Amino acid sequence: MSRPVLSLRLPAETLTRLLRAGFRTVADAEACLAPPPELRLSAQPPPARSAAELARVLRTQPHIATGLPALDALLGARGLPTGAVTELVAHPAVVAALCLRLCLAAAQLPAADASAVYIDTTGSFSAGAARALARRASAAMLERVRTFRVYAAHELVALLSAFDRVLDDLPGARLLVVNSVSWPFLASFPDDVLRRQAMHAEVASLLAGIASRHQIAVVVVSQPKAQATHDPTALPRPMDGRVWAQIAAVSLAVRPHTAAAAAGSAIAVTMTASSLYPGGEALVSVA
Repeated sequence: MSRPVLSLRLPAETLTRLLRAGFRTVADAEACLAPPPELRLSAQPPPARSAAELARVLRTQPHIATGLPALDALLGARGLPTGAVTELVAHPAVVAALCLRLCLAAAQLPAADASAVYIDTTGSFSAGAARALARRASAAMLERVRTFRVYAAHELVALLSAFDRVLDDLPGARLLVVNSVSWPFLASFPDDVLRRQAMHAEVASLLAGIASRHQIAVVVVSQPKAQATHDPTALPRPMDGRVWAQIAAVSLAVRPHTAAAAAGSAIAVTMTASSLYPGGEALVSVA
């Protein structure tokens, strides 16, 4: 059996274009003597920006209030930065309700067409959580949260590569959540950390471009390593190292807060890296 195209060490965008063109195995590609025009990539160098411009952007960029006072306080009393990526290091199930709350907060912004996009790669977008939050959010607000369910790495890359067209149909989108950005690559390459990191870098470039071009907030959930200790206060560490922290404006470690039984579904959120705010921790209730 011929080797799958997805196993090749090629840029994520190239793999996506190959799969879109119908190439599933290396044999399929070898049978084509002349690649179709859509596979010919034109490399564009990133634009240079002055240090003064970067500092000005950090001072003036808009933010999206999360509607969760403790989390907003941790985020400089401003919320999620637009035009940038925020990383949540957490198990997808731990932050599923939080991600939905963030989407509802974005959908309730003053603009008449305000909306949010939730890309679900693990089945974490549960109907039960949506129904529970619907008791406090109108049906119209839930309609403004658009969801995509993807199962494989190439599906996620294909969706993000075409995301400009998705946003053409959602001009009021203010937030994009990917829960989890790690899982598709972990499932495709369970024993190849370097391969996963390389593909994460490709996806990071896509997401950073989406955030910048459309001035929306992007939130990615990064899969944590299995804890070697049973200490509930230990911070989760990213499965594939600090790949996402290198491009995120804010990196947050999220874990269940088991000590605060009275808080219900409380989570502890710790700032582990930020180019915008000082460090700190917050106890957030997402019930």
